[in-house]
Amino acid sequence: APPAPQPAPQPATPPAPQPATPPSDGAAVEAPAASSRLPRCPVRERVPTGWIVALGVAGDVLTIPRRGSGGCTLTRLAPGVSPVSVDLAPDRRHVAIGTTSQGEPAIIETTVAQAGRFREVARPATSPTFAPDGRLAYTELAYGLDITFKRAIVVRDATGRERARIAYPEWSIVSGPPAEEAAAWSPDGRRLVLVE
Repeated sequence: APPAPQPAPQPATPPAPQPATPPSDGAAVEAPAASSRLPRCPVRERVPTGWIVALGVAGDVLTIPRRGSGGCTLTRLAPGVSPVSVDLAPDRRHVAIGTTSQGEPAIIETTVAQAGRFREVARPATSPTFAPDGRLAYTELAYGLDITFKRAIVVRDATGRERARIAYPEWSIVSGPPAEEAAAWSPDGRRLVLVE
């Protein structure tokens, strides 16, 4: 009797990616590929020391080891909302995300413990950046004559209260898409650098 037919071999399935653990000091390992989606992060109060927030594919906001491989997806934005910038507060509990939806830029905020529950900070606005003491600065925008204008730099404290507003000169036009505007605090939190 002829032997019974054997089923065709199936290709090996790669294991699902797992959240990485922070590497030991001095370890240098490969960063995650930009084209892959990472698994959801476990629920935690803050982003671990040695990890950063970054933008991933398809509206993902990631936490990844500064040096290492792996990481996880902190949150995913709603369809049609694209993240353009992200910053982690010094307490490692709050994340500010610059977004755009239907061409309008906005800033939203979430906590690490309740990632996915967003609070709108400002609209139209761009370039959120946290100071070392937790203050949040961003560029407030305005529209007119089909042109986007920079209205002011706004600084809010950790409670969301406005603490400073520095007006731009009249007719300060955004030179490119709002995502190209960038801001960063000096390490002592006394100066704010703007890059256009």
